Amino acid sequence: MRSHTHSTFDGLRPDRVPLPWGDVRGASLSALLSLITTVSYGAVAAGSISSMGPGVVSAMVLSGLIAASLGALVASALGSVPTQIFSPRASVAVVIAAAAASFAAGEGTKLPQVLALLSLCLFIAMLFQLAFAALRLGGLIRLIPTSVTAGLVIALALRLVWSELPDLVAAPDRLRPWAPLCTAIGTFGVFALLRARYGAGGAMLAGLAAGLLIALVVDLGAPGALPHLPAIDLAGGPLLPVSRLVGQFVDGWPPGRWLDVLAFAAVIALVNSVETLTSAMQIEDLGTQRFDANRALMAGALGSLVSLLAGGLPVAGGTSTSSVHVKAGASSRSSALASALLVGLGTLVFASLIVKVPLAVVAALMLCVAGEIAVPPVRELLAQWQAGRHGMRGEIAVVALVCVLLLSADILVAVGAGVVAASVLAFVQMRDSLVRREYNATDAMAPTIVGVPMGKTSSRDVPVIEIGQPLFFATVEAAVHAVERVNASSRQVVLDLTRSGGLDLTAAKALSRCAAVMQRDDRQLLVVGGERISEMESPLRPCLVFGHIGDAVNYCTDAQSLRELEAERARRDAQTLPLAVIDHATRLLAEHIGPIADVLVRRAAAAVTSRDQFCNVLAGQLDESRVREAFLAGMKRVDIVRSAP
Repeated sequence: MRSHTHSTFDGLRPDRVPLPWGDVRGASLSALLSLITTVSYGAVAAGSISSMGPGVVSAMVLSGLIAASLGALVASALGSVPTQIFSPRASVAVVIAAAAASFAAGEGTKLPQVLALLSLCLFIAMLFQLAFAALRLGGLIRLIPTSVTAGLVIALALRLVWSELPDLVAAPDRLRPWAPLCTAIGTFGVFALLRARYGAGGAMLAGLAAGLLIALVVDLGAPGALPHLPAIDLAGGPLLPVSRLVGQFVDGWPPGRWLDVLAFAAVIALVNSVETLTSAMQIEDLGTQRFDANRALMAGALGSLVSLLAGGLPVAGGTSTSSVHVKAGASSRSSALASALLVGLGTLVFASLIVKVPLAVVAALMLCVAGEIAVPPVRELLAQWQAGRHGMRGEIAVVALVCVLLLSADILVAVGAGVVAASVLAFVQMRDSLVRREYNATDAMAPTIVGVPMGKTSSRDVPVIEIGQPLFFATVEAAVHAVERVNASSRQVVLDLTRSGGLDLTAAKALSRCAAVMQRDDRQLLVVGGERISEMESPLRPCLVFGHIGDAVNYCTDAQSLRELEAERARRDAQTLPLAVIDHATRLLAEHIGPIADVLVRRAAAAVTSRDQFCNVLAGQLDESRVREAFLAGMKRVDIVRSAP
């Protein structure tokens, strides 16, 4: 029977089973996108030193293509996500351009020295990334403050846009200065129109096609009006061969550049790692392929090292290329390997045609990439701002600080200042959100409190302060202030550290001092926590330490019950009849009923709780009203001395 199963645009059948040609289409589209973007990224990476020698841009483009083929082949074979596509990234290209500019700024520095320093920087960066993976820090890289990474990404996108602006207006033909800008507008316009429907990868390919078509028309009508990419000389080799690095070791390194090399290497390793993990997380969101962060970093670093040994650039997981790869129907590792091989084949076959690509089209594609880089963090910040999330003003201030410093000063200063500012902001926010909640434990736990009648729990307040953050030197002061705000009428205050994650010795001593001050007012501070808190019982004294909140509340209610019993006993003692009253009543009553008065008086004194009740009971033993009134009048003349409570 003939099958009536129809395919969908994403390369999947309606039952989500991959079609046989899905891997082929995914490999083809991702290879084409990697080829085009790598050429553009290579031009960006060489932009800051293009004036130092002929053929720098074309050689750097070849280094990028080596990375997108050989480096990507190794990384794809070892990667955690089978369908992840590796290639040089725009953000890393911008950092490489900044590093090259910094190395070239030294007095008397020549191009071979700059390239040797850049090669050394890239090798050290990949060793850093290997260390991240070996130390299993892949998950921790994602814990870098979001405000810092957002500011870094936005600033890199702005710097990318700034570096491409000259190509948008560079017109060799003075009679047609509009040609580059019109070509770029057409390329970018097609991308913007198709972005929502076909995604970034499909829209970028469509924009490239439109830009090349416009450039063809312009070249036919006005030859020489558009500048193009330089031709790639395969015989000349890449820009960063290992021989340059070895030669520089023999000749000696420029003095005073080691700090810059290490600093830029750390930034490149960080940005490259974040790119790889972001791409892997996006693929994970698209389907069921889970990933190991450390394995993904290891694969990217090893692929980059192989690429660097061959004279290429570092590689990282690509977000847009991987998305195109998966959405086209690719589902196996063989498709990613085929994509890398196709990039290598395309480099060999179409190297001579790259010279036909106008710089204005490349600049427009870089504007598209800059938008793809900057829009997601900006959209997330705006969404958080509109949602009214607490602390957004501080985070936006950190983002602005990183952007301004990166654009005006240096990427290292920007990242360092951003981390410091984000850390200070985090400490402030931790102090503000330290108290998770405050409540009266007797209201919340009345049914489980041992020996406490439910009808009386409202009069037995046990204030509980639940802490939701770890207590240490920077946050314990906020906890002490929360305890001090509790009404002084509460004899006990419970500090619940069960969900806090523990406390350090500084915090324990601060709570101990607070408890000592409370003790002077006959109040107590109770600390609740697990084993970590019980280990601090000695430095916490005179705080009372409990393992569970229920134990602390029961202690408080028992103490309150004991105080109430003691108060009742004191009240009863205060109301007990003094001996002088008993003797006087015996004499008055004996005048009327004789010796039996002694027995009646003692029996009444044992049964009553007040003097008035005592007098009325004895007066009831007399029959005549006149005699009763005389007895009561005589009892009022007794001077009663009450005993102290």
